[in-house]
Amino acid sequence: MKKVIIALSIGMLIGSSSMAVAATSKKVQATLANFKVIVNGQSKSVTSDQLLYKGNTYLQLCEAAKILGYEVKYASATRSIEFSAKTNLRQIESL
Repeated sequence: MKKVIIALSIGMLIGSSSMAVAATSKKVQATLANFKVIVNGQSKSVTSDQLLYKGNTYLQLCEAAKILGYEVKYASATRSIEFSAKTNLRQIESL
């Protein structure tokens, strides 16, 4: 009987703490959409849906960088994202 009371008490504590966190968290309402992305007159394929929130459209940072011609690297140790321009074949041919 003692174990049942302890288990119920722990369950109630966990339940009430998760409800308290949910009550203090902000909620966001957004819409998923799929727009055609055009860069310099060329249509680019997008693999993920875009997020619409308060009149703004959000595209994944990694995907946006790749569309614009950048390589993306993530360093988990420093929690940093590095962008570097891809080597352009025209630049190599002109050398």
